[in-house]
Amino acid sequence: MKKTDTPLLDSQNNSEELLEAPKITVFTDRDFKGARRTFSQAALALGSDWNDKISSFIIERGTFEFYGAANYQSEDWGPVRLSVGQYPWVEAVGIRNDTISSWRAFSGDPGPGPVPPLPPPVPLPIPHPTPPAPTPTPPPTPPPTPTPPLPPVIPAKDYLDVIRNNPPQNIVCTAGFDRIINKHPTKAIEVWYTLNNNPQQYTVSPLPPNGYYQVGCSTGAVYHWLDSTHFL
Repeated sequence: MKKTDTPLLDSQNNSEELLEAPKITVFTDRDFKGARRTFSQAALALGSDWNDKISSFIIERGTFEFYGAANYQSEDWGPVRLSVGQYPWVEAVGIRNDTISSWRAFSGDPGPGPVPPLPPPVPLPIPHPTPPAPTPTPPPTPPPTPTPPLPPVIPAKDYLDVIRNNPPQNIVCTAGFDRIINKHPTKAIEVWYTLNNNPQQYTVSPLPPNGYYQVGCSTGAVYHWLDSTHFL
């Protein structure tokens, strides 16, 4: 499509009298939306700012003849002549969208009268920041459940005892016999001990639960349970 960046006024070749003050407001989008501009030229070739960019317009005074090329030439449509009125979509009146390049205004039918002024543009709402959502207060943490204390660990040697003067039948022993007793109801014990102050160590293994081990003839020996005594 032919275009020019320089507005062109032409009043010498008109066969009809040009209006002194035609008035048209054009829009880049249909339904009078988008960028707008008002022109009062009787004859105009649109520059690069508005060439091939018009989708709707309002004629307030005069009768306008629209062309699809610069210098009032037609290509695949027009010219199209329209009088005063509102035209929300150019294709509804035989003009291809975004193709108007020039027009002329004449003293023909002035139309039904002046068009009411356009309402002022509606200001865009000023966005207001959305306040942050309140941080939920976490529920109070319940106090920890106290752990019951573990039962004291009783060493194996604390379950040992000695029963004295239990001589077996048919054995003569004036001093009697000692029995080392395991008083634990379920665990066997490996016993390590010394007698009196003698460093000699003795062992009994295993000594069954609730069982005993009969020691030889004793003369009131003192038993020392060693730390190596343990459960089996």
